[in-house]
Amino acid sequence: MSSRFYVSRVLAIFAISCFCAGAQAEWVGTNIDFTLNRINGNANFDENDIFVFPHRDVYVRGGVPFYLHGQNGVIKTQPAASNEVDTSFEADVTSTVPNAVGVFLLGATDGTFPNNVTSVGHVEYSFDNGTTVIGNIEFSDHYVIKELTSATLGVEPANESPKGTIYTTVDGHLAEYNLTVIYHSFPEGTLTGVKIVDTPDEGEGSDTVNAPVWIYGVTVARKK
Repeated sequence: MSSRFYVSRVLAIFAISCFCAGAQAEWVGTNIDFTLNRINGNANFDENDIFVFPHRDVYVRGGVPFYLHGQNGVIKTQPAASNEVDTSFEADVTSTVPNAVGVFLLGATDGTFPNNVTSVGHVEYSFDNGTTVIGNIEFSDHYVIKELTSATLGVEPANESPKGTIYTTVDGHLAEYNLTVIYHSFPEGTLTGVKIVDTPDEGEGSDTVNAPVWIYGVTVARKK
């Protein structure tokens, strides 16, 4: 069997496993499997989201697959950053997964640039033994500034970006759409629930802006 045929076959098997009832996927060469969660979100993909996710059902980032949900499949605690710093929001992602060792979150926020916000919320993971583990949410803005304006220190060339990168402009700057993957690890156990909580922001600038929590995908890592 040629190496090219073998790789194609592995990718085909992986694609089928991602679409089947479920949400179960195995990544060849690692000691974990993935359980992709369906999110009952409160927000549609907006125009920017569509650019980032061009009609994909499974989005792979860093080798981790995330199930995307299309319409009404994104948890957005606010549509954009605001100055209402005392708002709160909770969303449950129902998930019962044995042998869970951690969770990957695909998300973003708004309003942290140029602030140095260290937390925009947290996640509460509950287990069948009654314990709860809390993980911090620290996402980057949904865009990354790539250059300076010529009026400041001169134009700085944008860094080379991967194929498929989507650019935009933000206040005269070249910017690249950006999503963040964070991982929370915990002792192996049966995960019974995931709760997304938008708490008051922490860090520099958090007293003047309330950055939202945007969750696009939740994938549980399970020990084989």
